[in-house]
Amino acid sequence: MPVCRQHYLDGQIVIEATRIVMDIERSTEVARC
Repeated sequence: MPVCRQHYLDGQIVIEATRIVMDIERSTEVARC
């Protein structure tokens, strides 16, 4: 069970990191224009 929970948390962290990176990429594109 703890392994599954850890795996789930790792997945959530990856999703959050991806979302943050996407937001940064989008904001830099807007700033560049």
